[in-house]
Amino acid sequence: MHHSSDETIGSLRRTLEKEILSWPEVMERTMFGIPAYLAKGTIFALLVDKGVVLTSLTEQQRDDVAHRFPSQPFIGHGNPIPSWIQVSIEQEVDLTPLVPYIRQSYENALLKSVRRH
Repeated sequence: MHHSSDETIGSLRRTLEKEILSWPEVMERTMFGIPAYLAKGTIFALLVDKGVVLTSLTEQQRDDVAHRFPSQPFIGHGNPIPSWIQVSIEQEVDLTPLVPYIRQSYENALLKSVRRH
């Protein structure tokens, strides 16, 4: 499991939250010991040390991310979660080109939420 701390991700977290917490229906909470971002109760992103995990992308969107950014499948409790992609972020400026994909993950999570209800 990847853990994060405010000391190591503080500026990245502030930059990310400044962007996404203004989106409709988004809430932040701690899940798996790390910051998680949900759209109507469906996770769309996690913040880990030096990275962001996108949890609600389509296979094509994950492929696009993997071609544009250093990334890998997310490993949770020692097991890869193939549908979740972890993107390496060294500094907060690296987050800007990733925002459209974070937004896609958010929009997909909203659609999943609508289908469940």
